Amino acid sequence: MKRAPLVALAILAWATTAPALERHPGPEGLRFTGEPSVAARAYLAAHAEPLKLRNVDLDSRAAFPMHGMHTVRFDQTYAGLPVIGRMVAVRLGPDGSVIRSVLDVARDLHVSPTPSIDAIAARGAVAAAEGVALDPSWSAILAVRPDRHGGKLVWQVDAWGVEGPTRFEVDAHSGAILRSGSLIKHALGRVYEVNKVKTPTPTDKELKNLTSSDPQILAGKAGKVVRYKAGSVETNPPTLTVDGKVVTPNEGENFLYDPPGTEPTCDDSFAETNVYYHLDRMSTWVGTTLGVDTSAAKYSLMAVVNYGPGQKAYDNAAYMPYSMADDDGVKHPNVIVIGQGSKSDFAHDSDVFLHEYTHYLNHNAIGFSQSVYGLDEYGLITTPGTIDEGSADYFSSTVNDDAVVGEASLNLLGPYARDLEGESGTCPDTMYGETHEDGKLIGTAAWAVRKVIGKELSDPMVWAAMSMLPNDGATLGDFAKNVMDAAADLKTQGKVTDAQIAELQKVFDDRGLTECFRSLDTSPTKSRKTNMIGFDILGQMMGASCSMIRQYGVQLTSLFHFKYQPTSADSRVTFKVSMTPIMGGGKDWDWDMYVRRGDMVTFLSNSMTMSIHPDEFDHSVKELTTATGEITIDSKSSPAFDPTQPYDMVIMHRNCPSAEVKVEVVTSGEIPAEPMPEAGPDAQVEEDADVPEEDSGEPGIPATGEPSDDGGCGCRTAPSRSSSWAGVIGLGLAAAAVARSRRRR
Repeated sequence: MKRAPLVALAILAWATTAPALERHPGPEGLRFTGEPSVAARAYLAAHAEPLKLRNVDLDSRAAFPMHGMHTVRFDQTYAGLPVIGRMVAVRLGPDGSVIRSVLDVARDLHVSPTPSIDAIAARGAVAAAEGVALDPSWSAILAVRPDRHGGKLVWQVDAWGVEGPTRFEVDAHSGAILRSGSLIKHALGRVYEVNKVKTPTPTDKELKNLTSSDPQILAGKAGKVVRYKAGSVETNPPTLTVDGKVVTPNEGENFLYDPPGTEPTCDDSFAETNVYYHLDRMSTWVGTTLGVDTSAAKYSLMAVVNYGPGQKAYDNAAYMPYSMADDDGVKHPNVIVIGQGSKSDFAHDSDVFLHEYTHYLNHNAIGFSQSVYGLDEYGLITTPGTIDEGSADYFSSTVNDDAVVGEASLNLLGPYARDLEGESGTCPDTMYGETHEDGKLIGTAAWAVRKVIGKELSDPMVWAAMSMLPNDGATLGDFAKNVMDAAADLKTQGKVTDAQIAELQKVFDDRGLTECFRSLDTSPTKSRKTNMIGFDILGQMMGASCSMIRQYGVQLTSLFHFKYQPTSADSRVTFKVSMTPIMGGGKDWDWDMYVRRGDMVTFLSNSMTMSIHPDEFDHSVKELTTATGEITIDSKSSPAFDPTQPYDMVIMHRNCPSAEVKVEVVTSGEIPAEPMPEAGPDAQVEEDADVPEEDSGEPGIPATGEPSDDGGCGCRTAPSRSSSWAGVIGLGLAAAAVARSRRRR
């Protein structure tokens, strides 16, 4: 087995252990008494041996009801420390029976829990690495990151980095920054009671659960609504200041403000009232329908309306699990900022901030908060973020009883509203890594489930599926499997019929979600198509060119691995890859193919530099500069072809153009005269001279995602630097154009 050399330029992260998600049926005929958490723990204790949990410590997180059943979720700990990303979930029946359990645990941890550096030093390491001032209020939690070598002791530091609120993992012995990930979530949107398009006439509604104050302000059980005053959340350190006492009752004890005649405007008390009403409505709904109690301190939420630093509008909204203070100096561990847009106030669209509220819910209730992009031991991973975005679309839509997300906001910026009853695409064919667009696979599937069995059953069932997901590495196939498991559980209670089960299965089959896992089964009769984001599009987000990104040492992988299980008749296997540029991008190709026998190809990753390097593989072809390539493993290869072992292939690239990728497997035909070289630009590659260069066919798509200069409020402070949030949204809009262009072809 070959092991790639380390690259000195990059700070390489470790490769984490990511075992396959284990699903165990519950024991027949056994019942466990007591509260759901007690019963679930009793089951795990009684079956520690068969479940291999004898030396695994678990800490109860929460129990979530689903039509008389409960999902009880546990977080893994080691020596009293959280084990990052590892969990156990148990589904209990109404009678205390265990229906099934889902395990994603690390069983071979043997790391010392004593750090060599303290929390202060860990914060200092982050400040030095990011070039920002040290803030003693940054949280620092000692944790264990599982890996193949018994685990690594790290400090999890939540800090304001160069790109805003970021979670860093710091080696608890050396002080090296091992990993980082953004804590920001983004979405577009705007509404009235539902939105200005669907419900254009405002109605008077009771504002419930307000905390009494003098004067009365918009603060209560669901959180506190404040108005943007000045500064930015994107500066280092952040300079955001708010005013929570601007809006007071205008008619007796009532907040009966009319919408402004002209949008957008800085003086908009209607916006704050609208946000409070919908946040409280959502908070009540998740309590009564999903069984989530948001009264704990960790759920404390501050919503900032009229946000728009500088003289520019802010066509976005964001959720941040990061502690910020309101005007009274009270720190809230969760913040939703709602933009003052170029064409409207996003606080008028509940689709927008109810979508963000779902991110907040996923993060706090089940520990599931995923970035747009991630790097792990198998390469680029976007599916957890895709699930997060798709579930946010679904829950905001089901609460509003409206399948369209953003008809009153996204459609003002372009034809970007997401219709959960519209075209969904398929996995992997239409996926290319932009989580909002790819998330339509999840959102439309969940909405189709709702249409089959009704929202009273589907809403808790979709949440039950979310509550059984692993914290790290969740795939769309995991989500589909969890929904079908939950449907089977309802069938045992007589609430879902066999016919409905068949309809639900078709929902996921039609979208390719049933087999949408990290590695896709591929064969001579089953080729695969997917898409890869190129550095030209990535550069739009980062404010750099393709060549500049290459100079930084950035490398990415294909969204999926491709697996072939040989038959006894096979004497070799050839993986063939062909790429077609999307949205232009020319033909500036630079890519590699890696194959591993018996297991998936692994990488060493550095999320700080968006760089990965191959770690464990058996065969490779490197530095391909054309749109096609192939690699053959036969009797002359080292190691030689073994028909009893599966073969895994993945692409690593530095391509400028985004591309549609087709992967084929060939096991018959004439064997090449010479074996495929293991490395170098002279690899056995067929030149594709007929690949056309195409533009998007979508005029007016923003190239950089910069906020518009028109329509902003004149009460802003000095202009801020280029927005990383806007860059992400710009990528989302461009990606939507890619999808439409591909469908036309």
